Amino acid sequence: MVGETRISVIRDNHVFQVEGLIVEKLDVKVLTGIPFMEDNDIAVRPAKRLITLGDGTSILYGSPNDHTT
Repeated sequence: MVGETRISVIRDNHVFQVEGLIVEKLDVKVLTGIPFMEDNDIAVRPAKRLITLGDGTSILYGSPNDHTT
């Protein structure tokens, strides 16, 4: 672990608070998890590649060829 970070990230009209660990030797540079999802009221459905926000907004992730019907 290198350190910690606390930032705000904006996507469309949504502001997300991020508290994470800065790490080396992983596929990502900042590691977050359940606390991030809980703080920002986010649910993930990996099988559908779907993220749902607390206000009901749904976001598909991954490439379009990955999405199931």
